[in-house]
Amino acid sequence: MPTNSLTTRSQQTLSRFMEAKKTVTLIDAEPAQISNVIHKGMILLGVKGEKLPTAFEITYMVQMLRQEYTNLPIGELNLAFELMATNKLDENPETYQNFSVLYLSRLMGAYARWAINQQPKKQEVQQEVPEVPEDDIIKMSYEAYTKNRSWEHIFMGLKVFKILHKRGLVGNNIDEIVNITEEAIKKDLHHVSHEQRKEIKKNLQDDEYMELACRRMAVAKYFENDYNK
Repeated sequence: MPTNSLTTRSQQTLSRFMEAKKTVTLIDAEPAQISNVIHKGMILLGVKGEKLPTAFEITYMVQMLRQEYTNLPIGELNLAFELMATNKLDENPETYQNFSVLYLSRLMGAYARWAINQQPKKQEVQQEVPEVPEDDIIKMSYEAYTKNRSWEHIFMGLKVFKILHKRGLVGNNIDEIVNITEEAIKKDLHHVSHEQRKEIKKNLQDDEYMELACRRMAVAKYFENDYNK
């Protein structure tokens, strides 16, 4: 392909990237808007029919995106799916007909790495924005948790888990955390619809789902029992 053609496509992609940055952020977008982007993205990735995630799983993905990528413009979420589907990110786009939270996390990570390289060259000479210290990240997450007490939706829960695990503060009582997490999830079985009970039971058998849930629970228990001590 001629070099000028590649350059034109690159410029078009950059232009779309800059336009996407002007759209509403995920925290301000309606959940239905985010859900629509996810459904469109799954179509682009070839996920269809009975392989599509359930409504419960989509709702969970929407919540995760709004909490973990609060300030990401929704247009960039849409662009991320399109770039993944056209194999322009540094992740294998193949879903193997299993579009999950883990796949979505890999997609978002790949998009973040791509987006960093799209910043205008002039920014290279500007002063770098200092990285938020790990202790500040933990503190922000703790303060958010004390307000809503929702272990399932801890602010930056997975990032905080990685920080705490690196420090040896969580992850040492795996069996206990698994049992606590299972009991917490099972509590919902008594006051939900039949379809929701089926989804909860399915999640309890999903190793990937339970691993993410246990990590968030481990952070919650650390906040309750050990933080500030």
